[in-house]
Amino acid sequence: MAAAGAGDAATGGAPDVVLPPSHDHPAMFSRELIGPLATTISGRSWVLDPFAGTGRIHAIAEAAGVPRSTGIELEPEWANTDTFPGPDRTQVVGDALVVVPTFTPGTFDAVLTSPAYGNRMADKHEAKDPCKSCGGSGVAGASDCRVCKGRGVSRRNTYRHRLGRVLSANNGGGMQWGPEYRDLHRAIWAVCVSVLAPGGVFVVNCSNHIRLGAVVDVCDWHRRCLEELGLGIDDVVNVETRRQRHGANGHLRVAGEQIIVATKPAP
Repeated sequence: MAAAGAGDAATGGAPDVVLPPSHDHPAMFSRELIGPLATTISGRSWVLDPFAGTGRIHAIAEAAGVPRSTGIELEPEWANTDTFPGPDRTQVVGDALVVVPTFTPGTFDAVLTSPAYGNRMADKHEAKDPCKSCGGSGVAGASDCRVCKGRGVSRRNTYRHRLGRVLSANNGGGMQWGPEYRDLHRAIWAVCVSVLAPGGVFVVNCSNHIRLGAVVDVCDWHRRCLEELGLGIDDVVNVETRRQRHGANGHLRVAGEQIIVATKPAP
């Protein structure tokens, strides 16, 4: 994957980058975040993303001039392992709780990731109502409906519906905000800290959401969790991004996302 050109507003001023195939993933790094995120890891040598999705971490690493990047993605349909076979840009299919501890402590000098937000995108129900785009026929014009992919039923903008099957165990995309979500992310942050070199940077892109008309401060929890794991918070950056307008609270969406930048202190 190559970086070229002088940059544009869509990438937040970062060089133009080639993004990997989306495979209908519902929640990739927003283009607006690529520039700001690249800035946080500039000058680093090897970055890890334990929730890599389709592999946009590699585009961010390219924009930042980071020579090596490793992404871990639980669902093979999204992982793009053929696009990033290594050795410098590598996608690994697996559970971060299993894969990350196989690396030697201090291997990475940067961790950069965007966890699921614990919002309604974690809903697991099967939609049965007809697709509004094709009226339930599954066909639009002379081809399969692009919205429902020919299935004829409504596709909610959730991880479960976009993947088309039940999510794998330990996939945070299937967890609503609560103890299970927090336990998983605390455990994954801990193993990532264990392979982060002293002086290394740990960057989390996250977002709050609205539940029952009130803001759930997911970002504050992630910040406090990193502090509890011994990291020092260097910066919290608010970035205005396009927000999804699906669901009962669509008119109440929070304005943007946060980038939390932390550093692992020297021993």
